[in-house]
Amino acid sequence: MRRILFSVFIFVVCVSMSGCTAPQTEESEHVAVEETKFNYQIKPQTYKKSETEVIYPQIEGNMPAKEDKINSIIRDNALKILSDYESYGKRYFLKINYEIALKNEKLLSIRYIGSDDVDDEMYNKGVYYTSTIDLQNESAIKLTDVLKVDQQLIDLLQSEQPIVMRDDYLADAHRQDIQMMPQNTLLSKLNEADQLDFSDYDDFGLYSYYTDKRLGIGYATGGHALGEYAIFELPYTQLKSIQKKDHVLWDIVDK
Repeated sequence: MRRILFSVFIFVVCVSMSGCTAPQTEESEHVAVEETKFNYQIKPQTYKKSETEVIYPQIEGNMPAKEDKINSIIRDNALKILSDYESYGKRYFLKINYEIALKNEKLLSIRYIGSDDVDDEMYNKGVYYTSTIDLQNESAIKLTDVLKVDQQLIDLLQSEQPIVMRDDYLADAHRQDIQMMPQNTLLSKLNEADQLDFSDYDDFGLYSYYTDKRLGIGYATGGHALGEYAIFELPYTQLKSIQKKDHVLWDIVDK
């Protein structure tokens, strides 16, 4: 009898001990990892040589490896213009500064504005170009990455809809300048936008930038009377049918 009671006691103790152990579930094996946000500040960097000065942004934040790659892209894009000016084979003066159009953890959109003075040229030429960086993928983006370039975009740019982003006295001249551009020429320029090609001194091409609410399109006019460069902006709400929806831009702007 004692032997039976002792066996029962051992059984009860074993059951009690096993009950105290938390069962292993699939949930307890997976620990949620919070994604680290990319936080950064912008600081100006200056390239200066002889009569050339280019001020461009560099970022400092919480991801050094990412910053190094992004800073390299920004620097290369900002200074690409120098090799093309050298190829002209003339003495030149060049002064360029930057403005930030959009800054968040996913995109950085930069505008470069300046002027030059090249030997044998009658007037100083306006310098205008942009650079937009996809911070997630650590790459530069172009207009055709975010929009389908078609007749609708041409019609919008040549209508009265774009907001002219220069002084009031130049607004009519700039609007007329883009309206008089042949549509096949404008289509070609839009498809080739953001190439950072300055090899043709008379045509630096079109460049895009992005704000929270609007797309910007700008170009150096090449004419002193036109104020050296023209900039137009279109609200994203007017571009819904030509947006490439899978691009990160459309997740973070007011569209």
